Amino acid sequence: MLNRLSVYDPSIAASMNLPIIYQNLLSLESEHDRFAYLNEVVESYVRTSLSKQLATANSRFLYPLPADHLLTMIYYGVYRAFVSNIQIMGFECVAMCEDECPSPFPASTDREISLMNLPPCLQPTTLQRTIPHHAMWDVFPDPVIRDNALRLGEDNIDDEALMVHVWGAETASTDVPKDSQERTGLIVWGEPWELNSWEITESFARAWGWFLRGAVDLQRGTNRWRASRDEQPLYFAE
Repeated sequence: MLNRLSVYDPSIAASMNLPIIYQNLLSLESEHDRFAYLNEVVESYVRTSLSKQLATANSRFLYPLPADHLLTMIYYGVYRAFVSNIQIMGFECVAMCEDECPSPFPASTDREISLMNLPPCLQPTTLQRTIPHHAMWDVFPDPVIRDNALRLGEDNIDDEALMVHVWGAETASTDVPKDSQERTGLIVWGEPWELNSWEITESFARAWGWFLRGAVDLQRGTNRWRASRDEQPLYFAE
């Protein structure tokens, strides 16, 4: 582990230098510091983006943010959401990136894990309590998709490709249209531990239909956000 960061450089956030931001996260010693740093990066990015617009455009042209800026904010919003859920579960971000990071639920009792303190959407299902699995599945806010992953079996899932698409990084550097529905996987509009804060994009629904099967509540929430933009509903839960 590297030493604690001594200086925070806002230009890192302004340039969205992902490798540097990731290394900086790893260099921090505590989960609290990592989460605080990530918050600072995002907030600095938003401030910098708005300042640039103020300097170069009339106020009536300030919104919406340019496509690239909006997409980057969506990426970081999803990342922050998962970091929040990881913290709520009492897990460590660095450990979650390791191949061996078993969920504590199958081997635990209610006394060992304070389930009463977990938000309803993050409460473990019966499958989570009985099937050994990687802790990564525990932080998804929908119990239906968590169970879908466990039923299929971790060995049958390309979890790396899944998470790349969750954050939208799979298409971040390609030539596909700069449409958030094609360039991102998930979008978070509110508290990450509340299912109605999440939206599934069309590209993710097309690519990961098995993962979303039966996720009626997630579909309902997604279509509520889409309706607010006058977009047609998605049907991925059937």
